[in-house]
Amino acid sequence: MIETNNLLAKVQVPQYSSDQLERGQAAEIITPSGRIQAKVDYIDTVIRNGSINVFLTLNSVTPNWLRSDQAIEANIYTAQQQATYNIQKPHDFNDFKHWNIFEVNANNQAVLTRINYHEVDSSQLSFEEKLSGNYVLLIPDKYTKQEIIDFNLGSSHD
Repeated sequence: MIETNNLLAKVQVPQYSSDQLERGQAAEIITPSGRIQAKVDYIDTVIRNGSINVFLTLNSVTPNWLRSDQAIEANIYTAQQQATYNIQKPHDFNDFKHWNIFEVNANNQAVLTRINYHEVDSSQLSFEEKLSGNYVLLIPDKYTKQEIIDFNLGSSHD
């Protein structure tokens, strides 16, 4: 028999964010079936593959739809809120040494940012700088000779 009322959620947090974590911080576990309120129970400070493990405990009774073997995401709420964005690496990411992040604004322009990114794993990049828009472009720096790329192609030609 296994006691299922005391599940722990194990989440990986990038090592550069580990200094913002404390026991007892509020958290939210996100699953395809729903969201569950939780709190930080234990922080394993050993760095493995650029991340630390953080264990969350549920604030309420375990819902019947939650399985112990399912993948989850989590939000941990720090006193200092900081957004972290993850983007997929382009398939040719390793073919270029330097990449620039452009932010697409409401005027259909991609504007060069000074955002620094971190490799999360073999398929994703992460950055924490604040964005004013919703879209970013990742372009190898050898192809970006200007700081603004205008996507307004104008009206159709007669």
